[in-house]
Amino acid sequence: MQLRGSVAAGIDNVQAAEAMAYVARHAGVTVPVLIEVDCGLRRAGVPRGPPVLKLAKQVARLSGLHLRGVFTHAGHAYAAQSPAAVARIGRAEGEVLVETAASAASSRHCVEIVSVGSTPTARYAGAVPGLTEFRPGNYVFYDRMQVALGAAQLEDCALTVLARVISRPDPGRLVIDAGSKTFALDRGAHGTDALAGFGQAPAQELVLERLSEEHGMLSRGVDPRSVELGDRLRFVPNHACTLANLAEMLLGVRGDRVTELLDVLVRGGGR
Repeated sequence: MQLRGSVAAGIDNVQAAEAMAYVARHAGVTVPVLIEVDCGLRRAGVPRGPPVLKLAKQVARLSGLHLRGVFTHAGHAYAAQSPAAVARIGRAEGEVLVETAASAASSRHCVEIVSVGSTPTARYAGAVPGLTEFRPGNYVFYDRMQVALGAAQLEDCALTVLARVISRPDPGRLVIDAGSKTFALDRGAHGTDALAGFGQAPAQELVLERLSEEHGMLSRGVDPRSVELGDRLRFVPNHACTLANLAEMLLGVRGDRVTELLDVLVRGGGR
């Protein structure tokens, strides 16, 4: 069987590490692990400095685990108010992790992997020498959130929603056949005030202003002559990740031709 990649588990406390090591030993395997470092998101992760070295020392004593390095996620960049703020967070993300890795290496811990992961900060963290891995997730599609943060342009966004105008109650208002069950009521898990509305139709320069479950409404900037009842509008969503999770299937399109059908296999399933 051809090896296509590798998997490692993230840890940030010794209790989880001990439980994982116990299961690994009984299964007769060794689990690769990375220590998560908090670079400012204040979610999960070990604070930089001595706490990382302490956990690394504890993990090194556990049979069943193999410490391969450190990782972080600068998710707080999504709340940045400007591209300049994103750049500052990205540089700090890379510097914190490289500094942490150097400290761990000087204590003779394995740090073959030094991994950062955030789409808006990737170009800035990536400029810091010493990193070995990047994990930007949203980059595969991009969306309006990334555009607002300066990580992409609208023409870079690959995931769009094609919706039909199903009602025109007055000359200045349009209703489309896609609502919150398609677009989600989302401006990003970590929050941003940089977005207006819930999607954008670049060709008509229209913003999706309001959503109900099955309908979307637009009014500001609507030219009575530009859109007719029955027209289809292509929208760039705020957040590609949640939109893809709401869909059972994505259509691969080149020009006006559907070229492939992509089942969304890892979605939903909450209980």
